[in-house]
Amino acid sequence: MLMDPLRVYVLWAPSRAGDDPGRRLARALRRQLDLVGMIRDGIGFSIAVRQRSRTWRPPSKPRPIDLTAARWNVIVVVGDDVMRNRPEWAQYLAELAAQMTARGGADLLLPVILSPRGILPLFGKLNLQGIQAPTPDKGTEEDWDRWLRRITMYTMGVIWAHQRTARRSLIKIVAGAEAASAVRRIMVFLSHAKKDGKDAALLVKRFSDLAPKEDEVGVNSVEMYFDTHSTVAGTSYSDQFEKAIGGGALLGIVTDAYHGRPWCMWEILSAKKQKSPILLWDLSNRGTLRSFPYLGNVPVLRTPDVRYKMGNPAEPAELDPESISDKEIERVLMALLSEAMRMEIWTAHAEALVNAGGTTTQTTIVCARPPELADLAHECATGPKTIVYPDPPISLYEQALLAAAFPRLTLLPLSEAPR
Repeated sequence: MLMDPLRVYVLWAPSRAGDDPGRRLARALRRQLDLVGMIRDGIGFSIAVRQRSRTWRPPSKPRPIDLTAARWNVIVVVGDDVMRNRPEWAQYLAELAAQMTARGGADLLLPVILSPRGILPLFGKLNLQGIQAPTPDKGTEEDWDRWLRRITMYTMGVIWAHQRTARRSLIKIVAGAEAASAVRRIMVFLSHAKKDGKDAALLVKRFSDLAPKEDEVGVNSVEMYFDTHSTVAGTSYSDQFEKAIGGGALLGIVTDAYHGRPWCMWEILSAKKQKSPILLWDLSNRGTLRSFPYLGNVPVLRTPDVRYKMGNPAEPAELDPESISDKEIERVLMALLSEAMRMEIWTAHAEALVNAGGTTTQTTIVCARPPELADLAHECATGPKTIVYPDPPISLYEQALLAAAFPRLTLLPLSEAPR
């Protein structure tokens, strides 16, 4: 039976005409997850976002959720005093939580708590922490946009961590080993050149470190890894970097000096070797004499209005941190989280389809990015391989190049893989 790899449900009790925080959040998540991550030729990878906000036939409970229609489900419950005071919601959520427990950890219940009164008794009974998200009720649309961005980022980080734990546990169980330990949050490795990218990296690091104001949402599901601030004495840099990159995602802060820095080159190649999500944040100024050839095949975001302080023409210009707003940092992080989610969920989906088709996993590799030389150098080193990758098919010119480099290689978009 064909099923969705993941469904996200947003639940809330309507309290105001057309302007509920729950409705806003459902729309924001739908926009973000409708076409997640890499899109080529109009084809992307969609994650279904559905909602439950009204009783099906009053005064009955809201419409049931069929958890078996997806491999994994995330139930986002926007709790407030309205939901707390409606007994039909208490019974509905209790039944839903029991079904989720019976599915053995395949699903995730995520409370979004709008006020102290919005902590439902069920959350306390389950000892379940929620996202503290006081609403900007008297704020502007810009305040609401910021509220939505932060909750969406928080939610995507939690979903990524849950999916990674669930998929790795499944792999270990199939192999007869113990389930994988839970991943708490997504690690974002800040790859940068110290000459002209350090200030931008510190901006992103500070953005995650600063405690939110009383009326703001803190994004606790995302952790930044900034070399000298995050390493521990007594262990090699490369070992620590490699573990951080393999355990999360890499944000490449591409400035003029980035292309020629040996550590930056190593970090990118390490991320590709470990199949980690990568996003390049293009903050280049004058350009470079030689671009690093393996920066391709990943999403790129550009900040065109970033400013530089001009100094010695022989040295890279100094970045003006004041020209990068919190909103721009949030935009970049959201794009990275989208790519991380796409890769994690698409990989689980593709692996299930490939395994169902009876394909030998030793010679068939699922690759969440369209394959390129940096990927295949490792995958094809041990003999003939079949690479299954996201649709649509790569161009004939790319196929010819890869075939010349790896004659015993078979390339298949997922739609053409045996199943």
